[in-house]
Amino acid sequence: MIHTFVIGMERCGTHSIANIFKKSCLFPSYVEHEPSPYLCQEASLVMTRKQWLTDNLKNRVKKYREMSGYLEFICEANHRLGFFAKYIGEQFPDAKFILMVRNPIKTLVSRVATLAHWPEIIERYPFFYQEKIKKLVPKGKDCFNTFRPKPPNFNTPLYEIYLWEWIETYRIIREQITGLKHVMILDTKDIAISVDALLDFTGRSVFNPIVAAHESKKRIDSVYDQEDKADATEYAWDMFEPHKKNINERILSEFPDDKIIQRIMVK
Repeated sequence: MIHTFVIGMERCGTHSIANIFKKSCLFPSYVEHEPSPYLCQEASLVMTRKQWLTDNLKNRVKKYREMSGYLEFICEANHRLGFFAKYIGEQFPDAKFILMVRNPIKTLVSRVATLAHWPEIIERYPFFYQEKIKKLVPKGKDCFNTFRPKPPNFNTPLYEIYLWEWIETYRIIREQITGLKHVMILDTKDIAISVDALLDFTGRSVFNPIVAAHESKKRIDSVYDQEDKADATEYAWDMFEPHKKNINERILSEFPDDKIIQRIMVK
């Protein structure tokens, strides 16, 4: 039995890895990307240092324990699991963790382009963006934004708020993976060229490597059509591009000796 958890920053490729595993697994398995309940509230509670071990999370662990009796491979790809990676590792000591990483600015642009926002300051977003949110954010997933971690001060430029969330999220994930037995770091841009390493780390005998390689070249698009996303992407680049130097300096100053950060930053 192999337990694998794909974690990382939001918009870093957890969905793509889940798709590779799901399509190429040779044996009875459970592979899901962000299954419900989504654990948004639990992640927010970790960020605010409140009691986060809810029945939702306990039941998730219980479900995977029960599945272990009749499945060969269990995988959840969900960036929110990174907030509780130590707890998951305690429950499944031999679990494999795949940490997805990506250049911070590209990550932030992708997040804004997929309508990640704070409802509390919706009036600060352009009208066209507000309309996209109303039209495109799935009603069943509005908790993604309702429980988005809240900055200590909303009275700051939007790009600063998104940067604050990135830094604090990475800080928590960094703490959580420390001490775990099996962790693989994978850059989003390297997914297609890292399939062999991915299968070797997870358990090559469980997968069809030809199918896995084929699936690794597919891009998992969001629920938004390309026109909707293109408009929001342009807005996002306009938000972050003027501040690229400041963003890079801030992140490097927060994590000066972090090898992962040094690897993913734009030089």
